[in-house]
Formats: sequence, structure tokens, C-alpha cells
Amino acid sequence: MDACIIPLRNSPTFFVAVFEAVNCKVEWQVPEGSVIDPSTVASGKVVVAKVSGKCRNILLGERTALNILTRASGIATQNCDGLINAWSLQASAAVKVARGLGWHGHVAGTRKTTPGFRVVEKYALLVAGASTHRNDLSQMVMLKGKVTLL
Repeated sequence: MDACIIPLRNSPTFFVAVFEAVNCKVEWQVPEGSVIDPSTVASGKVVVAKVSGKCRNILLGERTALNILTRASGIATQNCDGLINAWSLQASAAVKVARGLGWHGHVAGTRKTTPGFRVVEKYALLVAGASTHRNDLSQMVMLKGKVTLL
């Protein structure tokens, strides 16, 4: 990865929650919304956060926390040139086209989300500048063009 934006507004909440659940503490090393470019550091590595706790507990939370941070950061990189993942590509591209045409309505994400990861993916839409449409199936009925009501 050449660069990424760490979306410290929400993903750290998820990241920290994982480590708090296993009795560890997190100390952030970069400010909110930082653009991280490893090529600007001699080692090529950037310390984003330091986690302290029992080794066993850190290892228990590590993979889940890193997956959350990686996915959320990848989604937030939609503003970095050349680093766009599928979620933000569709959302940010649609928003840019709509704004470029002078349209001021909402561009909404209506696709299904990954099971258990809805909150992070809906946040990704917001970071990309799109609306979430609805947060779950209970919020509204969505009628599709293929459906005929009798």
C-alpha cells in the first residue's frame, strides 16, 4: 500500500473496542484523518497505534482489530489517487459524476453489506460522500423495477 487515510473518527472506535474486550489499551500515534505514506519514512513502516496488555490478549484481538482498521482505512482512501477499493470506488465515483453534472440530490448505497460488517461498510459510504439509504431492512421498504405489485 502506498498511502492511506486512517479514518480515526469511527474505525478506531471499533479497533479500540476489540482490544478493550480483551483488556488491552490502545494509544494512537497519528492524528485523525492522517494521510500515511510509508515511502516518506526511512523504514517504510508507520506506527499508527501502540497496543499494550498481556501478550495472549493482544494476540486474541490482533487479527480482528487489524481487519477492521484495514477495511475502514481502505474505504477511507477513496480520496487518495490510485487507492480506491470497490465500496468507495462506486460511491465516490457516482458522487463525483453527480456533482460534476450539477446534481445536488443524494447518491445512496443500496447494495447488500458483508454479514456482521454493516456498520463499517455504511460508514464507508458516508466517507465516500454517499448516503447510506437505510441502515437495515426495518427502516423502509425498497421497491425495485423488476417487481410487479398485483
